[in-house]
Amino acid sequence: MYRNSVHLQEHTSAIQIELLCIFGGRQNIMRFLDKKTNEIKEAYSIRKNGNNVLVKFQKGEKEYSYNQYRIQILKDTASFHSCRKVYKFNKRCGNCGKTTSIYTYIVFSDDPKEDVTFPWDKKRLRRNQNTFAHLCNPSLEFYGFRIIGQDEDLDEQFAKAFPQKIKIRYYPTRKMVYFEAQNLCDHCRAFQDKFSIYKCVDIMIQQKKKIDWIEINFDS
Repeated sequence: MYRNSVHLQEHTSAIQIELLCIFGGRQNIMRFLDKKTNEIKEAYSIRKNGNNVLVKFQKGEKEYSYNQYRIQILKDTASFHSCRKVYKFNKRCGNCGKTTSIYTYIVFSDDPKEDVTFPWDKKRLRRNQNTFAHLCNPSLEFYGFRIIGQDEDLDEQFAKAFPQKIKIRYYPTRKMVYFEAQNLCDHCRAFQDKFSIYKCVDIMIQQKKKIDWIEINFDS
């Protein structure tokens, strides 16, 4: 099962490295996730200094110090299409039992830059099928697609676009922190587990059902 991971370095270099991105003759805006507040913030520059990370939000302004374990520097998403399909459907909340809305992306596992669209390319989806999982649970095809919680870059975009609906959830271990985006129930605010969402999408594709979607420009 796919999981996003952030490796936490136990020792940082004494050399201060400026993490500045230069693109097209100008500096890109850098983004980082504040794990304490679950906010995605923009910065002019980010650099490591011992066990801390120094963040400058505007050129010429002072630097703010963060503990290195508190923030996660996000990958540049300029290479991703700015317009993405946001699929929306309803399912039963596993916590309160009420019907709640789900927002997710559905992208090909062999190319997460490409949305899976109706009438669903089953030939391609089966080409990347998890056959072992299908043999264990024949009711699901385990097609080759990813949904919310299975792609780091898209998770970051969705969490920023829908902050009241989607939150980044962390799973700390001794050496690293796993994280993934999860929907919140419209009623009890409980996290909606990834597998239940994947199961719904898998079945709807099997049955050739359309899934409602909207298109959002994540750069706007």
